[in-house]
Amino acid sequence: MFVEQGQLIGLKGKRIFIVKVSGKKEWIPGLGVIETSRFLKLSFGDTIKILDHEFLIVRPSLEDILSNMEKITQTISIKDIGFMLLKSGVRPGSTVAEVGVGSGYLSVSILYYIIPGILYGFDSSSSNLEHVNNIMKWLGWDSHFISIKVDERINFMNKKYDAIFLDIPDPSAISRECYESIYENGRIIAYLPNINQVHLFAEKIKDTGAKSIEVYEIISRQWKVGQRELRPINTGLLHTAFIVVVGK
Repeated sequence: MFVEQGQLIGLKGKRIFIVKVSGKKEWIPGLGVIETSRFLKLSFGDTIKILDHEFLIVRPSLEDILSNMEKITQTISIKDIGFMLLKSGVRPGSTVAEVGVGSGYLSVSILYYIIPGILYGFDSSSSNLEHVNNIMKWLGWDSHFISIKVDERINFMNKKYDAIFLDIPDPSAISRECYESIYENGRIIAYLPNINQVHLFAEKIKDTGAKSIEVYEIISRQWKVGQRELRPINTGLLHTAFIVVVGK
């Protein structure tokens, strides 16, 4: 299948670079300025030489996209994102709210799974919202992302959501608003680094009549696979945050 204008492609070498095939010159971090119209004559699976390096043209995965995104705040780890999406129950066509968009890692992951649904992104930082809006335009998903600046008290605009994701220091302050804004069988997913935050949020959310409250911690450890060895690597991605899943 031929590469089409407007598509995202991956250039796979020692690492994968993501390129938006705009049909004009684009700056690609790590590669420099590339004339993207040259990709329009090629197909996925073809190879191309850039700066004396050969790359395979591939369809980028969600992980490829995330690994090429700029971090302007601390981000949610991939091991946690996958679990959060599964427990949220979101699907294509869902309406979702995310409070605290940060660098947009979770925002992009949510939209990857819910398009043609809509994601409402709330944040108190104008620069965070601008950053995520630019990413969505680059991906071609901007019609599915609505950014909302939070000044003092969050306003869910009398809408109902299939899921609400929370990545803010004190979600307990808006626990009731969140619970009242999700559909029956909807989910609230809170990402909290410290156990005292979990305790405070759990106590507040109990007062809403929540049908279920679950707390998880995801531990990830990679194994080394060699010709004569198969063992865990010496380091692992241990505690990043607690994930609280609230069901209605």
